[in-house]
Amino acid sequence: MEKKAGKATERQKRKLSQKELFKAHPAYKNNLDTMKLLVTSKEFSRAVKEMRLFLDIPESGFIRGNSDVKEWTKRMNDRADAESLTKSLLNQIQRIRTKIRNDEESQQMAKKQIRLLEQKISWNYFTRTNKEILDQFNLPLNFLENIRRYVIFNEISAPYDNYSIGPWQEGTKSISDLPYLPITIYAKLTNKDLQQIKRETETSLARRLPKYDELKNIDELIELDEWNKHKERFNEGEQKEYRMTAREISENILKSKRHVQKVYDSDRRLKALKKKRFGTE
Repeated sequence: MEKKAGKATERQKRKLSQKELFKAHPAYKNNLDTMKLLVTSKEFSRAVKEMRLFLDIPESGFIRGNSDVKEWTKRMNDRADAESLTKSLLNQIQRIRTKIRNDEESQQMAKKQIRLLEQKISWNYFTRTNKEILDQFNLPLNFLENIRRYVIFNEISAPYDNYSIGPWQEGTKSISDLPYLPITIYAKLTNKDLQQIKRETETSLARRLPKYDELKNIDELIELDEWNKHKERFNEGEQKEYRMTAREISENILKSKRHVQKVYDSDRRLKALKKKRFGTE
């Protein structure tokens, strides 16, 4: 997928000064301040300490780039594999499945019990506990990666924005070829956030999206065209057919006899609008 986008890439962002990042991303400063405040919370510190202890992470986190991180990741993978294959876990899952077959347990309850058992596996525990921290401290989902980063590396970071454009539909080769732009919003947006989204969606990201100009008085125009195409009427009083004039149509639809030209032009104007919007009449 091509890299063209309205926002800077992660590598480009790292080259910007903090002041430039604050200017480019209106939500970033407040999000970063929120993380700074969060790490002073005793409850948060206690949760992080418990996670690090359970996951065998150093008390102050790993040093980024250190080989210890790779070794820890390998240990975690091995540990998760071993945990998922323990006789105790497999036996408990088998007992739950037996209860389902014997109608002693509902499908819903059984799935919940199996999920709780599987959450004891190291990586599952890590994912679940990070999400629980978000819930406990009323943080939006876009803070999830920053919580993980703090737990592992003790780094204070924050989301640049409270929304994201994407993910793209499977098989997309070029962002500019997308038939739509999916936007995920994580928190209430400010006016500056909305302006930023507008700027981004007006870039190459959206250059192939259709643009719809406002259609003015479309109901009136369609009605004029219909009356103009079906001028034949039946006069009940005289019991005979007659053909309405453009002046009469104008009076009926536009409440004035002075707009006859609008009646004459309705067919041409309607065709021009359809041609412009749909590429065909």
